[in-house]
Amino acid sequence: FERRGGFDLTIGNPPWIKVTWDEAGFMADYEPLYEIRNYRKPELNNLRAETIEKYSLREEYLSDYEESEATQGFLNAVQNYPILQGMQTNLYKNFLPRAWSLESEIGATSFVHPDGIFDDPKGGEIRSNIYQRLRYHFQFHNELGLFPEAHHTNTFSINIYGRKGSKVKFDSISNLFDPKTIDECFQGDGKSTVPGIKDDNHE
Repeated sequence: FERRGGFDLTIGNPPWIKVTWDEAGFMADYEPLYEIRNYRKPELNNLRAETIEKYSLREEYLSDYEESEATQGFLNAVQNYPILQGMQTNLYKNFLPRAWSLESEIGATSFVHPDGIFDDPKGGEIRSNIYQRLRYHFQFHNELGLFPEAHHTNTFSINIYGRKGSKVKFDSISNLFDPKTIDECFQGDGKSTVPGIKDDNHE
């Protein structure tokens, strides 16, 4: 890393989670019924003092809250992630500028992440960086359950980034279901008719 000035290749599937304090999750560790009944904030407010006292949780409760707030503060800090200023924090967004800063001169970065970063109304600054680095963008619908924990209607994409250039130039394929379709697209002769999302049987 030191000799080459960074990583030649970074590959990852960063967490797709908003960084917030999960009070309900913390309390459910001690009272699982809170999670089973899916208690909302007003209900948890009424149960908080009782639960903390019942299980002597004051120290653990405050520690968990402080850790979450400190993490949010770090990830939202302009001096740490200036190109994310104004955007709602989601961990995968923080991974992008951090990975780019660790690339070597010939480095490439590939991440699987949601497409929300491409249409966030406050994401102009990071998109200007993305489009100057983006080489390939392959958008998927989760219909085949490639990510079982995500809903089948969720969209995500494989994005391959290189060093920042002066021109915007990348290949993009959308509405994918199976990764093998990517190879099939590049192996084609470029003259065949591009099929629709559904076949002749409307499936």
